[in-house]
Amino acid sequence: MKGLDPAWANLPRRKCDDCGKAYKPSRPLRPGNRGFCSDNCRKSYHKHGGAYRKLRQEMLKMVHKEMEEFKALQRQLIANAIQGYIHDAQQRP
Repeated sequence: MKGLDPAWANLPRRKCDDCGKAYKPSRPLRPGNRGFCSDNCRKSYHKHGGAYRKLRQEMLKMVHKEMEEFKALQRQLIANAIQGYIHDAQQRP
C-alpha cells in the first residue's frame, strides 16, 4: 500500500454513517462507499442492515409523541382533581 496523499490531510470532518459522530477521514470516500468513524461502527452498520440509525430516530419520535399524550392526560387529570377539590371546599359550610 502506498503512503497517504499529503492533500488528504486537509479533508473536512464528516459524520459517521452509523452513529452520526463527527470524525476526520484518513482518505476520501469512493463513490458507493460508506464512511465510518471506527471498525465497530462499520460492523454494526452492516450487521443491522444500515437501518439501525433510522430505526433509533423513529423510535425516539414515537416515544416523544406517546409522552406528550401522557402529559396531556396527566394535566387533564390534575385539573379535574383540583376543580373537584375546589368544588367540595365551596360546598362545605
